Amino acid sequence: MALKKKAAKKPPAKAKKAPAKAKKAPAKAKKAPAKAKKAPAKAKKAPAKAKKPPAKKSPPPALAPTYRSSAPPPFARLPADVHILVVDDEPEVLNLLVPYLRKRGFNVTEAEDGDQALERILTEHPDIVLLDVMMPGLNGWEISQYVRDRPELDHVRIIMATGIGSETNAATAPIYGADAYIDKPFRLEEVDQAVRGLIARLPAPRA
Repeated sequence: MALKKKAAKKPPAKAKKAPAKAKKAPAKAKKAPAKAKKAPAKAKKAPAKAKKPPAKKSPPPALAPTYRSSAPPPFARLPADVHILVVDDEPEVLNLLVPYLRKRGFNVTEAEDGDQALERILTEHPDIVLLDVMMPGLNGWEISQYVRDRPELDHVRIIMATGIGSETNAATAPIYGADAYIDKPFRLEEVDQAVRGLIARLPAPRA
């Protein structure tokens, strides 16, 4: 009878070990969330890498000399250093242009015909000649052509100011070597604009 009781007690002892193994499974499940937390940490590094390309593209300060944009042109002149010869056979035109240009600060002389104009050009060497075309003696085309044929007068800039018509003026002015032209009747603002447009093309003042 004693042997039978011992054999009956052994099976329950094995049944208790099974629950002990079941408890280990939850312990493994807790490790998965720990790995999932690492992914956000890697995602934060991407913005840091994106900031590097703009830093490489920006040039060093020594390669951007912005001060040059505000510098004056190399041959810029003050109005008082610019000699303008006004040539026209109409007294009304001379009485209008000469005082106006002098008030603007320019050094102005005048001539009433082509012969007097050429003489002043050869003796005074003006910087700009405001030249009529149709006048007694030499006409404006002949004077302009004469000036362009003389190397010593290369610095002289010529503005044709005439009433021969816009199309004719535009076609003939370049042929005879004029640097600019304006049509009569003109506004004083047009004269001032033409004069100042040629100042930037003048050579350096002679010593």
